[in-house]
Amino acid sequence: MATDFNHHPYSLDLLPADYFIFAKMKFHLKSHYFSIEQIQKTITKDFKLIPRKIYESFYKSYMNVLTVVKLIRIVY
Repeated sequence: MATDFNHHPYSLDLLPADYFIFAKMKFHLKSHYFSIEQIQKTITKDFKLIPRKIYESFYKSYMNVLTVVKLIRIVY
């Protein structure tokens, strides 16, 4: 079952890699009309097509961002 996230579309904590993935998906979905069930199936299918190495790379990058944020909070 999918989990919903209330995430602002222009959040500063998204990495450029996140924008890359979502921009490609958005382009693929443009000009199509979906029911809730159809969009969930389509997005799930699209996510499954992304190679595991890409996810691993994004995860490592995100962990680096979190480390920097944590260090900044300690300094302030």
